Amino acid sequence: YMLYFQDVGPPEAEFDADPRRFVRTMLYSAGGEGMANASALRLDAPAEGTGFLDILTPAPDVLPTWLTEHDVDVYTEGLTRNGLFGPLSFYRNLDANWGRSKDLPASLYTMPTGFLTGSLDPVLFMQPGSIEAMTKALPDFRRGTIVDGAGHWIQQERPDATNAALLSFLDATR
Repeated sequence: YMLYFQDVGPPEAEFDADPRRFVRTMLYSAGGEGMANASALRLDAPAEGTGFLDILTPAPDVLPTWLTEHDVDVYTEGLTRNGLFGPLSFYRNLDANWGRSKDLPASLYTMPTGFLTGSLDPVLFMQPGSIEAMTKALPDFRRGTIVDGAGHWIQQERPDATNAALLSFLDATR
């Protein structure tokens, strides 16, 4: 998907064809319910002749409780107002960012750190072992918290668990 987002035109055309469907599908698909209902996580897609929506789980008629039709309206309106060019430019600038920073010495986060994610967050599938890597690489890594059943939008999907994890982490850093 990162390579698909780098070309100017195709992602914008896909979004512009039906912005509300695009937002609805993207939000549902990366959430816990969408990931639980996905047939497989496709890391090699979209392929030639397909689009971003082709690799996502279609949203059902009735959204999960954490995602309302009003939420979809608000995101759609915001993205429609300014388009996807700005948000997608993050991916389009990856090579330039690397070029500007490749000679900078690595920095080490020495402050207390933690990681909070959902058990069904697609990022966990894309980067297996990331919590273990943080444990080894960060000198004051306090904890990795995985909230069962949540996906990529953990703060919306499980706000109580998110707040409890954040408060517990902050309390432990006193």
